[in-house]
Amino acid sequence: MGMREDGRKRAGGGGRPAWRKAAPVLLVALALVAAAVVVGVAGHGGSAGASDAPAPAGSAAQGPSDTPADTGEATKSSPAVGPSGPSQDDATAGDGGSSPSGGDGTAGGAGYEEGVVLLRVSDAQSAADIDAALAQLDCVGTRSVSDQDLSNGFVRVTTAEGVSVEDAVAQLGDVGLDSQPNYAYALADDEGGGQDASGPASLVSAELGTGAAAGGGQTEALAAASLTNDPYLSATGLGSANYQGFKDTKVAEAWDLVQTDKAVSVAVLDTGFRTSHEDLRDNVVATYDATVANEANGLTGEVTNVTDVRGHGTHVAGIVAAEANNAKGVAGTSHNAGIVGVKVFPTRTFETPGGTTKKKDGCYTDDLVCAYNYVIQNASSYNIRVVNLSVAGALPSMDAILASYIEEAYDQGIVTVCAAGNQGPKLVVPFLSVPADLPARFVAVMNVAYDNGEWALSRSSNYNTPTQSSDTSNKNICAPGASILSTLRTGDSSYGRLSGTSMASPWVAGVLAMEFAANGSLSAEKAIDYLYESATDLGDAGWDRQTGYGLVNAYQAVSLAKESAAPPPEDISGAGMAAIPSQTYTGSAITPGVTVTFGEATLVEGADYTVAYANNVKPGTATVTITGIGGYTGAKSVTFTIAKPPAAETAPAGKGKPTDKTTAPTDKTTGKGKPTGKPTAPTAPTDKGRPTAPTARTVPMYRLYNKWSGEHLFTTSYSEYSHLASIGWTQENIAWHAPASGGTPVWRLYNPYSGDHLYTADPTEYSRLGKIGWRQEGESFRSADPSSGGAPIFRLYNPWLTAGTHLFTTSYSEYSGLGSIGWRQEGTAFYAAK
Repeated sequence: MGMREDGRKRAGGGGRPAWRKAAPVLLVALALVAAAVVVGVAGHGGSAGASDAPAPAGSAAQGPSDTPADTGEATKSSPAVGPSGPSQDDATAGDGGSSPSGGDGTAGGAGYEEGVVLLRVSDAQSAADIDAALAQLDCVGTRSVSDQDLSNGFVRVTTAEGVSVEDAVAQLGDVGLDSQPNYAYALADDEGGGQDASGPASLVSAELGTGAAAGGGQTEALAAASLTNDPYLSATGLGSANYQGFKDTKVAEAWDLVQTDKAVSVAVLDTGFRTSHEDLRDNVVATYDATVANEANGLTGEVTNVTDVRGHGTHVAGIVAAEANNAKGVAGTSHNAGIVGVKVFPTRTFETPGGTTKKKDGCYTDDLVCAYNYVIQNASSYNIRVVNLSVAGALPSMDAILASYIEEAYDQGIVTVCAAGNQGPKLVVPFLSVPADLPARFVAVMNVAYDNGEWALSRSSNYNTPTQSSDTSNKNICAPGASILSTLRTGDSSYGRLSGTSMASPWVAGVLAMEFAANGSLSAEKAIDYLYESATDLGDAGWDRQTGYGLVNAYQAVSLAKESAAPPPEDISGAGMAAIPSQTYTGSAITPGVTVTFGEATLVEGADYTVAYANNVKPGTATVTITGIGGYTGAKSVTFTIAKPPAAETAPAGKGKPTDKTTAPTDKTTGKGKPTGKPTAPTAPTDKGRPTAPTARTVPMYRLYNKWSGEHLFTTSYSEYSHLASIGWTQENIAWHAPASGGTPVWRLYNPYSGDHLYTADPTEYSRLGKIGWRQEGESFRSADPSSGGAPIFRLYNPWLTAGTHLFTTSYSEYSGLGSIGWRQEGTAFYAAK
């Protein structure tokens, strides 16, 4: 398990490393992380071996080995091909060609675009603000940036004639303006011809074909043969380094836990790639040429064309996501992550509209910014969680703009993985490398080689300087990067080997893709932490400068990610729902509660599910549907019945306008003060059974309360009184006694819009409300004559309920109390029997 130097676990993404100063001398050519093809191209040969042998045990990797690591690999049927001469490490090839800028920097060329600087701008600055500042400066040629996109956080500013990039940056800094060169990360030509060196077409087919084993040995299948049938993953032959790496980094075991299968995508920022390759094409998700998309370049062409003219990007893409289990070639470590191929190296050298030159071997800061903008903007569409950036170089100062975009991607949950860098004639390890040592949160990978039964840092691999520690470095993990077999750009079925930290970086990128596939909610910070915590320790115990926390362990990293994932949601369609009893029609929506259980647990509405009702107003069959939320998904429905209400026992024969023209009480709406005569309180039933009227000349008027709508109902029907109580209404006993005969008829109406019942002795009101949609329910009871001496029945209106509701009471204290809190007192409506 990866540990800090003080013995504690390292919080991989928790803090941003301190700013580091690079060496003061601008190095000639930026290191090509893997430029030398060590062997094997279908139709082409390669250079002799690379110096990937590990450093002797207990020593630092300080210089190139004199012994090629890949000698004697041609089969008897195919002679060894490629130029003779001293062996080359991948990094040394970076110095073999032209510098990307062709400028007048130290010792052969500067690592930036000549004639332009990138001026950083803040959100608060406008183009007019910048123009005003530039107008005061003699060191720059640009006078207006109104045509540039300030949202990138910088603008391109050309230098004045005779002013170097270094002087322009210094003079801008003197007046408080923050600028930097447009740095170039180079893929220089290989001295031996690289991947495209000519040679017999039989080399790969002879060594790797299914009908012939390399060196005459018997091909050994990968331990997890049930997971893949890719023929080149064998213990012998050109795929032996892949085979050993898969075994010791536990990739096959990780596949038992998760297979990415394009659930997660990795953005490969490189030279492009061969999208038609047999081992890549089915995993391609999207392509984008950032050099064409960058308007500052003035290039034309299809922005989706990522033709690889160098071959580096095709090889890197295969290490991440060559298709597994397709009976062809090799397999990437991710088990089929989606590939988002982003081209950041131009196809040719060209002149920008501003008159500066960008060379085909240069990957420039502003093009990388364009690439990161694309990745961030499309992350959700393609589920991009990892960026692989297999470039490296040493610079006199740090690329702050690139660092800010790597950091922005991290904040969006995207982990950048880059190469630690390689040794070359002018790059002596260890050195501070860009982007590996930028002040941002990401992963930089060192290269280890397998020799004599153990993994050790490759002699060519960069590692941590004496001043670096686990808290101040991103170079904290290592992976196989020596003689890795992968896809080549030279043909749809071409495979070959490359070495370097460029190959180690995508190995780790594939493992991170599996972490995110195992736990879709995993944060970038946790993904890095799990990578470091699970590493297999190499070298000195705990973290050390040469190997960081050790060799990546895919199985353990994915296990930690999977264990931290929330359990998948349960399908609520398997839940139990208690039957809902029959409901009685009220004229308003009926929403009975539901009881939902899942196993032995009772679920909670609002936390585990939501409830929706349908057809729940009119009599008939209604539906209630629960939809899972939180830890539940899916939906389930049950039905319940809405029954017609029982007919009123005293309803008249017709529902039209009553024939009796008796007028309403004269004081129904006129008085809001205290009525004459203090009313009496309601009479309670005499026993728990059916109440009886005090005399045969009266009938009891029962009062109920609907707790769901806030309505009060009055009825002389004991069966209605009992039935409504059985479905949840609150019985409030006898409100008053009405005359059994004589007096004035009182009619009952139902408002279907609010669910309110109204009682009126006014035939005009009864008729008018019926015409506007109220349901006329006939005579409900009779009101005593005012002169009979019966208690007055007061009418109140509650204005706060959905559409209002009326209450009738003989209690003056209730009438007065409700009036004091805002109910509208509508006076005496009727009279009770004496």
